[in-house]
Amino acid sequence: MFYRLGVLVSLLFIGPGSCATAPPPPSESIIPVLRAYHRDLVASISSGASTSDQARDAYYAKLEAIQPPLPDLDSLKEWRAQLARQIAAGQLTQKQAESSLHARELDLLKRWEDMAARYATEQREIQRFRSDHEEGLWRQKQIEQGEKVFRDRPRL
Repeated sequence: MFYRLGVLVSLLFIGPGSCATAPPPPSESIIPVLRAYHRDLVASISSGASTSDQARDAYYAKLEAIQPPLPDLDSLKEWRAQLARQIAAGQLTQKQAESSLHARELDLLKRWEDMAARYATEQREIQRFRSDHEEGLWRQKQIEQGEKVFRDRPRL
């Protein structure tokens, strides 16, 4: 317990900018936007308003515009390219590739949601530890000031 608290307090003082880390996962507020983008993709394809490739190009462009960059987006694009190569080689039909790609997109969307929820929980816990630490410092200061007032008062 104390070790964990010590590590978290140390991380608070070091700060997020002093370590070489991967970009943070998507925030909880961006998840509804990602879901809307995916719904637009599915609606565009199912309505026939655009081809699957056109709709996915637009979808992936929207995903690439999000900052910080979404984790594993490059692997999704590589998966799409691999499926295109398999279609060209006759190893998959267009429908099989669409199904596989759709499943991969949904899986990645779910992972982003989970990452965002975990990250938000961690940030709330860190903030709680920070607040508890600051409150403890304030209380300690009040105790020290009270002792000083008591010590410095005139004696009768």
